[in-house]
This record gives sequence, structure tokens and C-alpha cells, in this order.
Amino acid sequence: MASSSPFRFQRFTVLDDQCGMKIGTDAVLLGAWANVNDCSRILDIGTGCGIIALMLAQRTEDSSANIEAIEIEREAAEQSRVNFANSPWPDRLTVHPTSLKDFATDQRKGQYDLCVCNPPYFDDSTPSTKPKTRIARHTTELTRIHLLASSNHLLTENGMLCIVLPMKQTDSTITLARQLGFHLHEKTLVRPLPSQDHKRTLLSFGLTKQAPQINELCIENRRHEFSKQYELLTHKFHLRFA
Repeated sequence: MASSSPFRFQRFTVLDDQCGMKIGTDAVLLGAWANVNDCSRILDIGTGCGIIALMLAQRTEDSSANIEAIEIEREAAEQSRVNFANSPWPDRLTVHPTSLKDFATDQRKGQYDLCVCNPPYFDDSTPSTKPKTRIARHTTELTRIHLLASSNHLLTENGMLCIVLPMKQTDSTITLARQLGFHLHEKTLVRPLPSQDHKRTLLSFGLTKQAPQINELCIENRRHEFSKQYELLTHKFHLRFA
């Protein structure tokens, strides 16, 4: 199968033609937004082509954090492995071709300072007939309760879980996270344009209690004109901001 054109960032290039979920704004937002301060071990859950893991590797160059990724779909896992190998940080990036269920063993309990996930979020629609798309987009293989419970198991005492979700799933996810021992640390409401409603939410959860920060991000001022907020968040990645 012929490869699609690579997606070029300032410091690395990514292929995603073997993945059910292609590179999109959600992944870029999460990779740029997640708090990486004091993180030495990071886990990207459901990495796909590896875009978020690669962004976190770039952001943690000074600390040389070790970034692991897991991906259940075989061809996507192989594509992320190739993308990692071709990046400036091959020694710091590792992909495990496995499920979260099989990965979250007792031996890995409390090992990660940060877990990140751009999870599948279709849980009330007919699953795609294409296996890759079904795994990447529908919650048949990774439910929110499974993601939250496993992340709680994998995180250190001061660790964080950062995810991006559709707006309509925000409140129920915060409630579920609280029931599983998490506390909301930060919530960023994302709207595409000033005139549009919030479409996505960036959420950061921790196991320690603190007053949550609530803020907002607008991606564009008008069609094809990125806002200063978005440019400030992603200026080290997009070629247009170089």
C-alpha cells in the first residue's frame, strides 16, 4: 500500500496512513497542553501514529523524560515505532503493541508521572465495520471507566492523567473520575471560533486534591486565522509558526 504524504512539524515528521485515527486538532491540542513539569516517565495510551508521544518528547528534551506508548492495533503500533525511530528522540520513545488491560499489570503499578490519552469517544453510535476505525474511534476496546481505573493504577502518588474529550462527555467523565479516586486539576474549554459553542474539553486529573483551574481556548479568530492563544500553545510545532 502506498504511503500518504507525511505530516511535517518543525522538529519531526509523522506518517499516519496505517492508523484508524488520523492526525487532528485534538491530538495536537493535548500534546501541547498536557503538563509535563517534573515528569520523568510518561505513558501515551492508544498512541496511534505516535503524534502525542512525539510532541511530549520534544517538550521534555531538557529533562530527558522516558516516553512509552501503547497501541492495540498492530499496524498502527508499527507505524508509531517507525515514526519514533525517525524522530530526533529514538532512544527516549518506546511503543508496546498491546492493550491497556494487558499493560496495566501489578509490576507497573505507580510507575508513571503522566498518562495522556486522546481516547475513542463514540459510545452511542453504530461501530464502524472497519477494524482500525472501530478500535480508534469507538469505545469497544477502551471505555472511559477502564481508562480511568487503569491510569489510577499506573500513576505515581503525584501523577496526572490528561485527556481530550467532546464537550458532551465532560461532566460525566469528571463525575466518573471522582468516583475512581481522581480530583480535577484543570479544565480547558475549547471552541473552534468565537461565535461557536465549546466543542472539546482538555482535562487534567490528579490523585491529590487541589482547587481546579478552569479556562478557555479559542482556536481561530475567523476561518483560517489562528488565534494568539492557539499560536502561543502550539508555536513550537506547527510549521506555519516557525
